[in-house]
Amino acid sequence: MSNEAVMKTFIADWFQRFDRLDPPEAFLKDLDRNVEWDMPNVSPSLHGHDRFLDWYAGVLESFEAPTEHHVSKIALDSGTAEFEVLFRARLKDGSSVEARVREQWRYILRPEGQPLITHYSATSIEEETKKMKTLVLTAHPDLTKSQINRQWFDALTAAQDVTTRDLTAIGGPAMKFDLETEQALLLSHERIVFQFPFYWYSAPPVLKAWMDQTLSYGFAYGPGGDKLKGRELLVLVSTGGPADSYHAGGYNNFSMDELLKPFQQTALLAGMTYLRPYVFYGMAVADTKRIEASIPEVLSHIANTELDPKVKLSRLLKEIEAASGKMGTAA
Repeated sequence: MSNEAVMKTFIADWFQRFDRLDPPEAFLKDLDRNVEWDMPNVSPSLHGHDRFLDWYAGVLESFEAPTEHHVSKIALDSGTAEFEVLFRARLKDGSSVEARVREQWRYILRPEGQPLITHYSATSIEEETKKMKTLVLTAHPDLTKSQINRQWFDALTAAQDVTTRDLTAIGGPAMKFDLETEQALLLSHERIVFQFPFYWYSAPPVLKAWMDQTLSYGFAYGPGGDKLKGRELLVLVSTGGPADSYHAGGYNNFSMDELLKPFQQTALLAGMTYLRPYVFYGMAVADTKRIEASIPEVLSHIANTELDPKVKLSRLLKEIEAASGKMGTAA
């Protein structure tokens, strides 16, 4: 039997096990001990088999057997498999669910010729086509006096699928925010942007006030505090000093990545993906031409899906695998 036939038979058998909701041991034998199980609703602290077991426990708790998996559009390459699955199932509460997903596997062949899965991921096809919604939270003491953040704010306000919020205007002098409103906005957007001028190596106080009130216990952290899990956090910042001052030996001593660590840790604690920030350096001496040139850069940056390292890595791996296949054919 050819490797392609072996893999197609394996895929069919794999989903027959899922349709029967076989015990987890039926799957573990075909998963590498350190498998990258890239699926939703799994604790980020778990890895390998433990990660699969945590995910599959949720499946067994939720669905009635049998389920239905209809596989189509199988594309096989050296060590990779990609295909679509139409999934139908009845939940234990009596309701039904249907979803179309795109699965991506990486595998190796064991000595006996059977596949061993080393990477497993599935993405909703509906989610792939859904436009990402971005929430920009602007923390500037007075946008009317801003040279660059006002222009960013206006451009972002006019952008499609972007919601902007002037936190200083909303919070007022007391910097008080309506918890229900702010949390609902977070939940209705996939990418969250903190926009601010760099003040004493941090953000203006209105952003800290918003964070203290909105990222509450049981919402963003603590028991049940996983409401932001899977969302993204991006920092958009302007600073007066030049880029070469933000490194070891420069007069600011530390890189901007180091100085923004508190925001990165906030994202990680809340289960969010922290994205590469956009930093405008040298605002103290920037001219109008350079400020205006930053506007399309900002718009492009916040819309870039490859800021998510998993998305970029997935593309790079595909390109490497494709290049390797071409080299092998040429050889």
